[in-house]
Amino acid sequence: LRAHIGQTLLAALLAALQGGEGLFDRQQALVRATFDSAPDGLVIVDATGQPLLWNIRFEQLWQFPPALLEQADGASMRQHIRERIRDPGAYDRANQRIAGSTASQPIDEVEGLD
Repeated sequence: LRAHIGQTLLAALLAALQGGEGLFDRQQALVRATFDSAPDGLVIVDATGQPLLWNIRFEQLWQFPPALLEQADGASMRQHIRERIRDPGAYDRANQRIAGSTASQPIDEVEGLD
């Protein structure tokens, strides 16, 4: 997996640097490649809990079906995660604690079923 992530990052970086896009497009491609190369599953949500952006590792860790990702519905995605962790109550409490917060706060670790 790490080799795949590294290859993905390298390919995106090379494409961004060699491409004829403008500076903003190159920067956006570099940010996306960096985000996708993270070893952790990352998701960025808005103030209402709707997902705006997530990385490949997030998709892999939680084994989201493609149809669910296409919907990008926060409630459905949270329910999918709840079904795959040992203590859904702790996950719910963590989500409630940060709901509406503008601070960047990580959710406590959650333990998967497998």
